[in-house]
Amino acid sequence: MVAEASVAASVAGTTAPATSCSEPPAFDLEAPLRGQFVDYLVACGFTRPEAACLFDHLDFEDASVREGDPDALVPAFDTCGIDVDRMAQIGGT
Repeated sequence: MVAEASVAASVAGTTAPATSCSEPPAFDLEAPLRGQFVDYLVACGFTRPEAACLFDHLDFEDASVREGDPDALVPAFDTCGIDVDRMAQIGGT
């Protein structure tokens, strides 16, 4: 729950829905964050199991994770079996 509150706090100023994956999503602070985060990643091209795994393994209390630092994100991607080829597929390259 602390991690969820941390992520929610980091995007609390966002009021409009994200129009692309390059924009932060608008989280409803009254609804469970996990489902919203997973839904956002699925909309970006991840499978539901990939998105759920990332939510479960990203350390949202780490500022580097919240800022999208690749070095901070790699361990979760490795744990979830999301390799460079899969990221390229998701990114549409």
